[in-house]
Amino acid sequence: FRRPLSPYETARFKLNGLEQDVEYVVTNADTKSEQVVRGVDLTQQGITAQIAEQPGSALLTYRRVAAVPAASGS
Repeated sequence: FRRPLSPYETARFKLNGLEQDVEYVVTNADTKSEQVVRGVDLTQQGITAQIAEQPGSALLTYRRVAAVPAASGS
């Protein structure tokens, strides 16, 4: 959420406990937008939430999609 006097519109959140080699669908419930992100990216770089309104809130959800195929060394 964003407080009424907060000057910050954007925040980045690093998630913990995700499987690194799995893809996740991150959904913004307000805009209905979806993006597929690897677990390693969600834990190391995080997910960005942007809230333009003051006060305001954002609801982001994530769910596991599938394991990322391992690179073949042949």
